[in-house]
Amino acid sequence: MPNVTVIGVVTMYAISAHLGNPLYCGGVYGPDQAPWVATDASFADCGDVIGVWSGGVYRRFRARDRGPLGRYCVRWGDACLPIGADVPEYHWWAEGISARAIVTNETRVRREFERRAGR
Repeated sequence: MPNVTVIGVVTMYAISAHLGNPLYCGGVYGPDQAPWVATDASFADCGDVIGVWSGGVYRRFRARDRGPLGRYCVRWGDACLPIGADVPEYHWWAEGISARAIVTNETRVRREFERRAGR
């Protein structure tokens, strides 16, 4: 079964460093778009629905960019937590530049469920 969940953190994708840069899935980084995230290339395809549970709230995004997030982690106490997604600053909800989160590729979960159900 493909990787469908990351239990770790999400990080803020800063406007100051990326505004106007091209996104892997087309378009550019800018505040005029529907909620989207960047994920590790192995975690999502362009357009997949990505769910993020953080701070007691569940949020949904589309995968629109990708990068080597799997190579990095965020120090949290004694642990080094994997990065599940980068969230553009204009969709960011937390204080600081990272937040604990459970990140799920809803599209892959649905595909796997349908495959197992024989649909």
